[in-house]
Amino acid sequence: MRHCFFVSFFLLFSIFLSFSQSGKIQFNGTMDTSFQFERAKNYEDDRIPYSMLGKFKYGWQNQANLRLKAQISEFFSFGFSFNVTTLAGTYTDVYRVYYSALSSSVAPEYDYDPNTGGVYPTGNLVNKSFYSIPFYYKATYIGAFEIERLYFKVGNQFFDIESGILRLNYGYGVVFSPNDFFNPPNPLNLQGRPEGVLSFVSNFYPADMVKLQLLSVAPEDPIESEGWDFKFGATSTFSVNKLNFQFIYMLFLPQIEYQKDPVSMGLPSAVNNDFTHLFGFSMKADVVVGLTFEAQYRLEQRSIKTGEYYGNSFYGYQGLQAAIGIDYTIIGRVYLLLEYMFYGSGMVGWKQNIDVMYVDRPQYDLYSGSWYKVDPVERQKMFNPDKKPLYYFRHNYINGMIRVKAHDILHLGGSFLFGADDISAYLSLFVEIAPMQALSINITMASPVDRTTFGIAGEPGEFSSANLGYHQQWTVDVKVKF
Repeated sequence: MRHCFFVSFFLLFSIFLSFSQSGKIQFNGTMDTSFQFERAKNYEDDRIPYSMLGKFKYGWQNQANLRLKAQISEFFSFGFSFNVTTLAGTYTDVYRVYYSALSSSVAPEYDYDPNTGGVYPTGNLVNKSFYSIPFYYKATYIGAFEIERLYFKVGNQFFDIESGILRLNYGYGVVFSPNDFFNPPNPLNLQGRPEGVLSFVSNFYPADMVKLQLLSVAPEDPIESEGWDFKFGATSTFSVNKLNFQFIYMLFLPQIEYQKDPVSMGLPSAVNNDFTHLFGFSMKADVVVGLTFEAQYRLEQRSIKTGEYYGNSFYGYQGLQAAIGIDYTIIGRVYLLLEYMFYGSGMVGWKQNIDVMYVDRPQYDLYSGSWYKVDPVERQKMFNPDKKPLYYFRHNYINGMIRVKAHDILHLGGSFLFGADDISAYLSLFVEIAPMQALSINITMASPVDRTTFGIAGEPGEFSSANLGYHQQWTVDVKVKF
């Protein structure tokens, strides 16, 4: 009831304010229905860990994204958007993760190890925080509510300020975008809606095609009140002919008290207790072909002082992330994209296997050393606290896509995401049908592939069925715009 009241209040308030100021109001949105089918691994049968045999699972999601913007005057606006979602099947896995994280966040900081007779930090208090859980549960679905944007913007032709829940995005890459550090694209779910962060932004426009920006972002832990983990930054964006440039500097405050040992607080050792400086550069050229280049260097003072980088020896390349991409359209019908990324912050070294991502817990003695026998949703309890959660495990990645316009209402294509370090890939084929402007249907088939897919001996790769949890995934997505 509180959520409904909150949304209704802001909706009525913005409508009243808009009309009272002789402004205008814009209301639009989308309704997205997705059906998902998986041929998943059978974790109840551990006799053949890499077997292609499996079981079928389904997922069903309906999501309404509703957006409202009130233009109160030429230089004063207010807006918000929210999502109302109903889920069933595989789509509820994210709430299983939330519930488990919420349970562990109030667990004891130390656990007893029967093998050694001692105690050790559980690493459960990752954020010392509370997680969102479904607002409604019924026999056939789980319902969820999420505020996606909530902001105001005021200024003039020379500067403006924005405050609230904002989407802060930087860089020009499609799949590989190192400088989009607040919400990097998920390579396995590019259709996911970008999240917002609670922030304050000042924009300055000293000349045409030039923008300077100052910003501050609240800590990731919403109940943190001592000021740790704030982020401050400055960016500059400008264009010259067909070239676009962007420079970024960010200062990340320590996540906990300065130089205090996180393990002594029952926190994973990956929690940063020192200052971090981030330098970024992005370029986009619209010439005969489209060319993008991004580079980011993350200078962590802790690594410089200790000589260690999240459990391993520190090397300078570990702070670097760089990506280059090229795209080209042939006679207006065939779109080609190729991107390469070096990901220095990878959590697994070149000569290591994925085993280092997990540690044995007493409750998992049955699966000692065999993380691939545990459902991915349950694996978070085995996650190595010395590793920081990132989208990518290793260092070298290639992404490619082809999209063909077969008809005005029909597009066909495919893409691949290739991990060069462990020779694994995520392949997908898609069909897009748009019978009318406000309606589109997208059919996608995705499959993880590595050595074990073909029965070749070896450790499972990053993009393997053992790691992702399924052999194939089919998705039918119907989207209506209004």
